[in-house]
Amino acid sequence: MAYLVDTNVLVRLAAPADPRHQIARRAIERLAEEDLYVASQNFIELWNVTTRPVQYNGLGQTITDADQILRTFEQTFSRLPEPAETYDRWRDLVR
Repeated sequence: MAYLVDTNVLVRLAAPADPRHQIARRAIERLAEEDLYVASQNFIELWNVTTRPVQYNGLGQTITDADQILRTFEQTFSRLPEPAETYDRWRDLVR
């Protein structure tokens, strides 16, 4: 079966200090044998939260750190079949 990984799960995975990090991690581990997908929108939302300052409900990461988090998730999860050039262009812009 295929599952779409919600942005909230990605945010919790990206923030080890978050009290819900382990819950998100266990959920992904439990579904490891399944097809796990993200949409381009999920990655874009993750970037926004990751780079947003902590005082504005973000993770306060640098662009370099956010890029590394995103790279890890790009290797971990499959992206839904969407026009690749849209996401690739966005990635080029934020890098």
